[in-house]
Amino acid sequence: MNKILLILLFLFINYTCIHSQSIILSHSVDNDTGTVLATACFQDLDGDNENDTILENSWWRSYTPSAPEFGISGQFMITGVQFVSISSSTSEVNSTATIRLHISDGPFPNGSLTEIASESIVLDPSNVFDLINVNLATTTPIIVSADQEIVIQFEIASQDLVDFAENGIGANSFGQTAPSYLTTAAEPCGITDLADLGFPDVHYVLNLVGEEVLSIDENTIEGTISIYPNPVQDILTITAQRGIQNISLINLEGQVVLRKEINNEKNSQIDFSEISRGVHIIEIVSNGQKGIYKIIKE
Repeated sequence: MNKILLILLFLFINYTCIHSQSIILSHSVDNDTGTVLATACFQDLDGDNENDTILENSWWRSYTPSAPEFGISGQFMITGVQFVSISSSTSEVNSTATIRLHISDGPFPNGSLTEIASESIVLDPSNVFDLINVNLATTTPIIVSADQEIVIQFEIASQDLVDFAENGIGANSFGQTAPSYLTTAAEPCGITDLADLGFPDVHYVLNLVGEEVLSIDENTIEGTISIYPNPVQDILTITAQRGIQNISLINLEGQVVLRKEINNEKNSQIDFSEISRGVHIIEIVSNGQKGIYKIIKE
């Protein structure tokens, strides 16, 4: 008789923390993975727990950037996701996983989900037990309101039980500030808090990475100023009926990235091809007036 069980794996390793200049939203009290735990729903076909099939599983965490523990206001630009890999060099297969980002219209897991981004990855055995960074904003910046609930889904396809032991997502038992969730297409693993499945000490290391987008008070100039395209990938065109004296490109840290003096011409262009992705500020002086505009580089 087929049944659905929950498997718990213990892997002991040493881990050195990495550092990033980005903001990392984490519900893990400690990202150290000195003891790696893994959970999944699997199907026991013959009752001996051997050579069985791991069902398609998803591991979940949710983040609200404006929550008191993170304190982000305005907007949040999502750049990636971090997770602990338990892909082993002895694995016979390279598992393919898909990371999905959703916006929930109610407290997760009860709200409806709208997918806003996804990225397929291969769990590389050379990265065994590492804290992996996956870049999600490869083309268009993912900018959301800081008060929206962002849900991370880490999805992996069905696989043999022996292969799951060396391919998947890791956790630890060092504490968490919000629940870890697991789901599969089969019962009893709907989107369920692991504590309710009997594993209160299994805490996924699944973090959201991004940058706070500071509030920008745009100040437009009287008369016609046209800025296009916005978002921009390479060439940004600026036109002003009364001519342009100068243009400054400023990043969100207030640093002037580029300044261009213009002899009262009505048209000018800025090459954004080498400018970093994200939100930038354009300051335009035209007819003695200063205008401030928000530009998004894809």
